[in-house]
Amino acid sequence: RNFTYNETKRDIREQNRISLFLAKKSIKVNRKKLCDQCNY
Repeated sequence: RNFTYNETKRDIREQNRISLFLAKKSIKVNRKKLCDQCNY
């Protein structure tokens, strides 16, 4: 099935949202790890 232009755009936006969310999550995790190391 062919994607319409709008569907493709929406798909890309959704992908960006997800990867942004994951990036923020991993930044938080990394920051926490750094803080844990600082406490030693």
